[in-house]
Amino acid sequence: MEDNPTRNIFKRQYKDKPYYKIEKQINGERLYYGSFNSLEQAMQRRDFLEDHQWDIKYACKPKCEKYIQKSVSGKYNVSKRINNNQIYYGTFNTLEEAREYRDFLEEHDWNPEYRKIVRKKRKHNTPMKYIHYRKDKNNNPRYWIQKSVNGEILVFGTYDSLEDAMHERDFWESINWDMNLLDLY
Repeated sequence: MEDNPTRNIFKRQYKDKPYYKIEKQINGERLYYGSFNSLEQAMQRRDFLEDHQWDIKYACKPKCEKYIQKSVSGKYNVSKRINNNQIYYGTFNTLEEAREYRDFLEEHDWNPEYRKIVRKKRKHNTPMKYIHYRKDKNNNPRYWIQKSVNGEILVFGTYDSLEDAMHERDFWESINWDMNLLDLY
């Protein structure tokens, strides 16, 4: 065996609590064998796996699906390896939200402009703020602007292109979402 006592064990941090993840590259694929609260537990499991020649039957099933991983917090992260770099695109509360955003990213060739950027004062200040995306029954992309106003969820239009939705969303933000400023008559 190798001399490195932490081989195939990776220390990670969630909030202030560390955990230890076991992974091994087998036939060009990185397999995940579990996460543990202590290094000792992880080393014990890793030794068991070595004794069993890293049999893939002990590998954990993927935590989610392609480009989506379930985090320790129970949320869903969307990321993709591009040019040998793992690019993070955002975290979502539900698997469905993560799938919709992943599908949107695939439709837009994983454009880095659509990465969710967390700022201190604005939670998700991105091009997609207030804009939702889904494919219609003919597999065409549809975008809509949705915002909660006075406790009521309102839709401010649907659009065929992200650019149109962004332009309209920017207009609504410029008038502070106040429909009274529009001349509707």
